[in-house]
Amino acid sequence: MNPNRLMVVAIGLGLPLAAFATPVQFTVNPGLSNVNVQLCIQGSCDSDPSSVSGFMSAKTLPVPAPAAVTLYDFHFILNDQIDLFISFGIFGSFTGTGQNINLLYATPGVPQPPAPVLGNAFTIPGVPTNQTGTFTYNATGIICTLLQGQVPPIPCNDVVNLADQGTQNGDLSGTLAVVGRTVTLTSNPNVSVPLDPANPSLGSLTVTGTIVASATIPLRGDVNLSGGVNGLDVQEFTRVMLNPGGFDWQKRFATDMNDDDAFDATDVAMFVDCLVNANCPD
Repeated sequence: MNPNRLMVVAIGLGLPLAAFATPVQFTVNPGLSNVNVQLCIQGSCDSDPSSVSGFMSAKTLPVPAPAAVTLYDFHFILNDQIDLFISFGIFGSFTGTGQNINLLYATPGVPQPPAPVLGNAFTIPGVPTNQTGTFTYNATGIICTLLQGQVPPIPCNDVVNLADQGTQNGDLSGTLAVVGRTVTLTSNPNVSVPLDPANPSLGSLTVTGTIVASATIPLRGDVNLSGGVNGLDVQEFTRVMLNPGGFDWQKRFATDMNDDDAFDATDVAMFVDCLVNANCPD
């Protein structure tokens, strides 16, 4: 199908408006990403590190020099078991083990307000975060007595479902780097969860660290992801326009020419202009 015919077909059919967000999905590099999990009880603390895998979804435009970061989603997976031990000497101890810990954006697909990039740095305030996984613990001596003295009493031995701890809000700060069309986001999460939401002064479990995620962003119009825009993209562009939900983020990004999260006749006109006149948006 040639570009002019594509335009005629789009207008003739009255392409329906299809809305699908087109953020970039950044893949976390476990070799460069680590967090520290710290347990504090009544002022005494212990910590244990873990590597991290997962992803972030965000818009970082324009590609050569992004002016803002708009967060759409994230899922950070702690790859290692967390082992913690706090000794109170002859007065007792607290042993805890965290397994299958995940940090998740609490409202996936609902973007945070754009955070400006200043000197390659950004801060996204008040990011709502949920957590999943388990924390198994055993308390002895005075710590057991302290737990039993809470209202309501807390068991001295238990398995805590972290998903029950509720949504926590915290700032997500980081930096952004661009090499060609590869964008790297280095973020610094800071999430603190009370051991007992009903008794927050008892202690907390805090996750801080550095997470490095990157993505290579396709050119607008390069729907077949070949590295350039040409006639070979027409068929794939048409397929994505008719069913954007059936394709991954790269193809949706390349097709959504004006980056408005809608797939309509405006995108067709801009694609034809890009293809014929090399007037391609970034």
